[in-house]
Amino acid sequence: MAVISITMGLLGLLMGCFLNVVIYRQSPITRRYPVLVLLTGALFFMTATVSPNLETNPAKLLFNLIFVVVLIALSLIDLESFRLPDVLTLPLLVLGLIGAFLLPGNPSGWESVLCALGAGGVFWTIARLYPQGMGLGDVKLVAALGACLGFPSIFLAVFMGSFVGAFLGIVLLLTGQKRFRQQIPFGPYLTFGAIVALFWGERLVDWYWTFV
Repeated sequence: MAVISITMGLLGLLMGCFLNVVIYRQSPITRRYPVLVLLTGALFFMTATVSPNLETNPAKLLFNLIFVVVLIALSLIDLESFRLPDVLTLPLLVLGLIGAFLLPGNPSGWESVLCALGAGGVFWTIARLYPQGMGLGDVKLVAALGACLGFPSIFLAVFMGSFVGAFLGIVLLLTGQKRFRQQIPFGPYLTFGAIVALFWGERLVDWYWTFV
């Protein structure tokens, strides 16, 4: 188990180098390069460490690794350009749906479909009512997260992402780094919530119900 986790961590370092080239297109090296490499390596290591039934279901580990690396790419693109491109969000949605039907564990196939429709539908409604604050890219990303995470992890992901996004937004406003009504990318915060839900979702939900 430790050997696999370390191997995945090293693979994550290589993937971080690849993401730097793809996302930043050989622009001058800055501090974000080593940060991205180390972040991807750490997330790959953690994914291999916490993935259940690793010995009997390596396909689920591969699914989780793809999920993580696509979310990293989407977050950085959103930070750079305020866009969540269809070329990443829609394949992630399809991957989540197919994986739910073919791979054992949570979510099941139809649960994945319902969570994608439900979460995506809620965000689509928000985008229609408040287009300045929510884009269709966010809608597609949330639908993909619903397909990949299922219930109730999708609610945890959205809650965590919204809470952290709102908190940091207030901090940026108070410190003068952002102006009121200035656009803030939501993708990185959704990614944070999704990764928390992927790693510790079941434990956090169980912990919550002990207090209810």
